[in-house]
Amino acid sequence: MLTPGVAHETLLSGRTLQLWAVTFLTCFGIASAAAGLIEALFNDPFKPFGAYYLGAALLGCCTIATVRVWPRKSFSRYFPIPGTTITIVIGDLFDQDGHLIVGVNDTFDTDTTSVIAPHSIQGQMLHREYSGDLPRLDEDLEKALRDVQPARLESRADRPQGKLARYPVGTVAVIGERDRRFFCAAYATSDNGNVVHSTLDHLWQSLSEIWEAVRRHGERRTVSVSVLGTGLARISNLPPGDLIRLILISYMAASREAVIADQLRLVIHPTLAANLNIKEIEDFLSAQ
Repeated sequence: MLTPGVAHETLLSGRTLQLWAVTFLTCFGIASAAAGLIEALFNDPFKPFGAYYLGAALLGCCTIATVRVWPRKSFSRYFPIPGTTITIVIGDLFDQDGHLIVGVNDTFDTDTTSVIAPHSIQGQMLHREYSGDLPRLDEDLEKALRDVQPARLESRADRPQGKLARYPVGTVAVIGERDRRFFCAAYATSDNGNVVHSTLDHLWQSLSEIWEAVRRHGERRTVSVSVLGTGLARISNLPPGDLIRLILISYMAASREAVIADQLRLVIHPTLAANLNIKEIEDFLSAQ
């Protein structure tokens, strides 16, 4: 069951109300046609119970329409070619099992005391997956990046806080264990004042690199991703619903070249879902 805020916003959206009305009128039309046919065949059997029949028909049509549009907490679609399932989940990324995709900046910063916001995905990975062990996380990232040439090195004078090595946008550091890997993808840049920026081109480029890394290291296990581009590195000219569609399109396109995972789980945080038309996302996935 969805949280009250999510259900309320979704049910009252214009698209959902329109679908509810169309479903209700369709059901009522079918019920009316059935009643007319029965009346013609059996000589007006509803006349003594007309009010009861009308009430039952209205109630039934309302119920069917509401069930049709009621937002679900998760929904999936299986694509036989190339053999993968896409699941949309409203929940918390770090509550998911399997592998996780974690969006990071181009310096792979980890310090939540001065550089990274503790509530960001990067910050949550440190505290929820590494129990706040910053040296261990930094060591894992350094090992994963040791064969990657930095794009450039900042000086400490220019960048007073944060790491100094900048990696190319799209760089993916794969850390963690075999059954739970973290694909840390640099889809955003952080300026020397630690303000994070990203663009549509950066996101699309990074998604391509993410899918390739998951294909190589994920062993086709379920991989979960949040809605990249909606946090501190928000791509301001693209609403969350379009970002979700972009991620799904990128995954489907890459999957048709070669299988990436048995399941992609796109996780929408409840606070973000409250401002989205979840039914439209479900319809988009169903139409693919």
